[in-house]
Amino acid sequence: MVEGLTEKRSVSYEQQFTQGIQNRVNFDSRFTFDESAKARIEKAFRDTSGKALEEPFFSIRQRVCIDAVSYAGDRSIAPFSYQCLADSHTFLSACIAQKLVNKNYMTITIGDVSFDGERLFNTKQSTLEECIRNGISTVDQPKFHVWLTLADMTVIDLTIISQLFETGCVTTPDTSEQWLNVWRPERQGRFDYHPVLIDDEFLFRLQRHVN
Repeated sequence: MVEGLTEKRSVSYEQQFTQGIQNRVNFDSRFTFDESAKARIEKAFRDTSGKALEEPFFSIRQRVCIDAVSYAGDRSIAPFSYQCLADSHTFLSACIAQKLVNKNYMTITIGDVSFDGERLFNTKQSTLEECIRNGISTVDQPKFHVWLTLADMTVIDLTIISQLFETGCVTTPDTSEQWLNVWRPERQGRFDYHPVLIDDEFLFRLQRHVN
């Protein structure tokens, strides 16, 4: 697996992640967010992020990554647009069904990715609103990316390496593990992740089926 690294930023991943939770109020009329609790939630994520090498976070992450490798390294299906959405939902459902994690420990995260300092999708909240309003298709040029975030703020990305390989940005990984991108907010390197929306129901909010 690839352990992506990143440079320090003015707005932390934990802050963006919390804002992504809050942004769900714009997509789900049943969802509420206590603005006064925002700072407390951000602190909780910073605390869990700082304990990533401690138990139980370390063991859970290792188990999830072992299973994720088989998903990320599966080359039996030709890559398609928004494969990130389908694979992330499928993998999350499988992990919950196998009781590797509960439904609050690992979440669907929708947003943008930077590679070598360049934004790949230019995703904003308005982008997601447009996608939900008009639908998406597997023949479209992707307007967003989907990955999974653990409670310790580790990113588990099943498809970004495959997408970059298809566009010629990276060479063929040497091992199946290298098709999986595992990223931590505090490290420096080629990747950076920018959450816009945290929403396990995002797939079902799209107006037309992905096909």
